[in-house]
Amino acid sequence: MLDENIKLVRLISGEEIIGKVNSNPQGVQIEKPAIVIIQPPQRQGERMGIALVGWLPYTGAEKNGVAIKQEHVLFVVDPEPTLLKTYREKFSAAGLVVPQPSLASGLVLPGQLSPR
Repeated sequence: MLDENIKLVRLISGEEIIGKVNSNPQGVQIEKPAIVIIQPPQRQGERMGIALVGWLPYTGAEKNGVAIKQEHVLFVVDPEPTLLKTYREKFSAAGLVVPQPSLASGLVLPGQLSPR
């Protein structure tokens, strides 16, 4: 798992994306992309919080990855070990849990409701 090439990519938009990165002359391809969200401290003395959320969850990016043109990339760096560990836990095949929609969750897909 150490050779998986997990990197942090900063875009010109300011977004920081973590995922398996493959570079090419046109830019980067990111597999299993997640956006890094930084939450500032709410009160004095608190530490900032960091969350990882799947990037573009309403697309095929999770399955197919996403290509980003080189002119939209500011830099690519290795993530800090704690961030890397969190990413692996949340986005590896073994750690990723995909909830199934149900009536209890409030999310209902077509065909789940019977006609009245």
